Amino acid sequence: MRRFKFSLAPILSLKVAKEDAALRKFGEAVAFRAQTAELLKQANFCRQSHLDSIQHARALRLEAVHQQSWFDELNRLEAECSVCADGFAKAMGEERKAKNAYLKAHNESKALHNLKDKRVLQHNKTQEKANEKELEEIMLSRRNAL
Repeated sequence: MRRFKFSLAPILSLKVAKEDAALRKFGEAVAFRAQTAELLKQANFCRQSHLDSIQHARALRLEAVHQQSWFDELNRLEAECSVCADGFAKAMGEERKAKNAYLKAHNESKALHNLKDKRVLQHNKTQEKANEKELEEIMLSRRNAL
């Protein structure tokens, strides 16, 4: 029986390597998004804590000089939250792009795997028919020899 050799094997191996690289990039994008989400969460927590402190200072009627410095710090924290939110949105976009690239690469390699499987089945059927025909010829030649 002849061995099956897939003529598109080099292309398949390239597609699989491309899929692996895309999966790795997707994993990195997910990790980066999680990291930026944590930074955003921490920045929002700091901003909220500082806001609570300002409200507490107002309740104690602290001097306006102290309150102004607290408001300046609050503005800085809000700007930091805004930067973190922008980073998070960018990370979400990168994750979406990486996911789409991975899905595309996966579908391409899956299509080639399916094609290979189909060709293997065709090859096996052809080989089985050839073997059956060869056996029939052997049986006929033995009958004719008797």
